[in-house]
Amino acid sequence: MGNRLFGEVHTADVANAWEMLTPVKNENGSWSFKSRSGYYLSAHLTYNEVNFQPHNDRCEQWTLELLY
Repeated sequence: MGNRLFGEVHTADVANAWEMLTPVKNENGSWSFKSRSGYYLSAHLTYNEVNFQPHNDRCEQWTLELLY
């Protein structure tokens, strides 16, 4: 995933350095994913979209489940 202008998310076949996301463990046990430009991966169910935001609030915190 990459971060374009205006917070748009796009996919890529090969991840370049600027498209890498850093996992961030939050105090509540969730995870956030921070881009190299300092923006967080964000999901908005109301609008059915994924983008990047400059803050790490509820929509930027992901609950990961272990699947066997």
